[in-house]
Amino acid sequence: MSKQKKSHGFYSGLVVGILAAIAVVGTANMAQAGVSPAVGKALKEAYAHAKRRNASGADAAIARARAAAKTSEERRTISKYQLAVYSETGRLGKAAGMLEKQGANALTLAKYYFSARNYNKAIHHGKRAGGKGQAIAAQAYMRLGNYRAAKAIYERLLRSHPRNSAYIRNLANTQYKLNDREGYMKTLTKLIVVSPNSSQNWRAVLNNLQKEAMPEPAKMAIYILRLKTKSFDKKDIVIASKTGVMVSTPGFSKQFMSMQGAPSDARGQRLKKRIDRDANSAVVRASKLTKGTSLADKLTAGKIYTSVGKYPQAISALSKAATSKNYADEAYLYLGLTQVLMKQPKKAKVSFAKVNPNSNFNSVAGLWKLYASTRR
Repeated sequence: MSKQKKSHGFYSGLVVGILAAIAVVGTANMAQAGVSPAVGKALKEAYAHAKRRNASGADAAIARARAAAKTSEERRTISKYQLAVYSETGRLGKAAGMLEKQGANALTLAKYYFSARNYNKAIHHGKRAGGKGQAIAAQAYMRLGNYRAAKAIYERLLRSHPRNSAYIRNLANTQYKLNDREGYMKTLTKLIVVSPNSSQNWRAVLNNLQKEAMPEPAKMAIYILRLKTKSFDKKDIVIASKTGVMVSTPGFSKQFMSMQGAPSDARGQRLKKRIDRDANSAVVRASKLTKGTSLADKLTAGKIYTSVGKYPQAISALSKAATSKNYADEAYLYLGLTQVLMKQPKKAKVSFAKVNPNSNFNSVAGLWKLYASTRR
């Protein structure tokens, strides 16, 4: 039994669905299609095998249908089933080749070849098709690692479709791959402006940023931004919760853990117990830290206060910590973050702007500033 390969192409589901529909309709209307009982029986068997991903059985049944066929109408119907069989059994390359011989249009061929991972042919036919075909060509260039060629196509597409979120997102990806940080940030800004409440857009933005090396408190700020933008991935619950423990934001860790319910394993239960304990004692601990003169302690206290919703106390502690050169960037990041949570976006943008452009906190601060610009 042949197992169908999962295609990388985002068109493959559509391709499979269309061909399956053709075959089902044909099965129900075999007599009307001018197909003899012998050919009809073989085609039904072929499609049944294909649905079970049995490529050899399906091919044998198609061969029997061809042997029994006597008319051009029967041969055309067999060809439709052959396409369905190739598709259902994961042989999209063969389906594409068959369609090309039949003179299918360029856009259809681009879709099939992309789904078959024949990216060079997808590029060729995508460019011939124009319009949506150009987008397929760009994606194929991305798969081949030719980011400059993909970037050029997306720039052209955006000249005629300036508010297309998918094109903007993909242009940003090419800029990220090309290490064009300035262009990347400009494109991200446009993406969020076009659709500020799209969790899909924020997820695309934050996925790239999260790959970069940065201090743990900066990573934590990303997880918090994911919460605010509804782009949090549940697979990150444990690591985000642990990060919160490390950087003294127990309230956020508790929020993350609550997203998955009670842990069933011993390790998860220990982590939850630690987080609950830290969250319950958070205010007392933060209060003690603010009584001393240590600016490092004030930074820690400020983050604790923010995580448990004690925003005025957090603002006071973080403002003091920001006077230290050693802690200013982290303090301003969390100060701005706190001001966003207090629904003070204008003040937040001022705080984010004070983060040193050369610091490891600047990229995160930039995205928080962008988020603040979408709030009122």
